[in-house]
Amino acid sequence: MALIAGLAIMAAISLLALAAANSMALQQNMAANFSDQQLAEHKAAKAVSRGARFLLGLEHSARRPDCLQGCFNAPINAVIYPPLESPVFPEHELQDWWLEWAFDSSADPITGVSLETPWPAGSEPARFMLEEIHFDDNPDVAPGEAAPLVDGVAYYRLLGRGRGLGPAAIAVEEAIVARPWLGEEAVVETSINGDSFCSAFKPWYDCGILSRRKRR
Repeated sequence: MALIAGLAIMAAISLLALAAANSMALQQNMAANFSDQQLAEHKAAKAVSRGARFLLGLEHSARRPDCLQGCFNAPINAVIYPPLESPVFPEHELQDWWLEWAFDSSADPITGVSLETPWPAGSEPARFMLEEIHFDDNPDVAPGEAAPLVDGVAYYRLLGRGRGLGPAAIAVEEAIVARPWLGEEAVVETSINGDSFCSAFKPWYDCGILSRRKRR
């Protein structure tokens, strides 16, 4: 009788140990998936930031003045697309579409020169895509303000995509970015670029990332 009771206790302990092991494995998988998704979201956000820095860092001569659409010359016209070029739901596009239409955020999209440490081997690069969606050639300015003379303010749709180590960990972020462009007769310091670019135009004009949201 004692032997049967002992065997029953051992069986119960074995079942409890097996359940605990399965629970631990499940928690480890959930933690790994969460970490991988966080990596994908971090890469998507970084791609958006890099795309915005690229746009704001362009010389004013990159866009033809007194032009409303398709105003970039080669090679920049291959990086900044005209309106309605991208799909409505880019987060559902396959990897091949992103490889064709978007650019590695760790390299200059014009020269291909690395701007920062490349992504680890075997890790898909984070990518960004820029599309001009509207050009306002008569932007509103607060009355009585001595605003810089600009040719207009352009608004861009900026998409960033990041992928974790696993195939299911994919994140897509979208931002709307405003960029004032100078006309031929404008007198504003043109060497300002990068993060300090907008200081020459605020508070008179929209400039920089206006909004951003996760799409996937």
